[in-house]
Amino acid sequence: MVFANAGAHSCAQAICRLITIEEEGIGLPFPNLSGRCSMTNVNDDVRPHENARVHSFDLLKRREMMRYVLRATRYMTISGRFERVVEDYPI
Repeated sequence: MVFANAGAHSCAQAICRLITIEEEGIGLPFPNLSGRCSMTNVNDDVRPHENARVHSFDLLKRREMMRYVLRATRYMTISGRFERVVEDYPI
């Protein structure tokens, strides 16, 4: 499947970036950013740690860099406390 318009392709790229943020460091291949469906097998036994889960995100335009970033908000257990962590990732 190929996305018909640039908007759908851009959305697919943003969501693929979100997936790579959550799955970072667990040894899974990066999602395909070409806009085509990847038919690779997925191992459902490998899951991101709960601290890696993104709870909400925003897409922000960085005019000074002329690009977009994905701002991810996570709620992590740090030193026994539930902490809000916000990070920006380039797309």
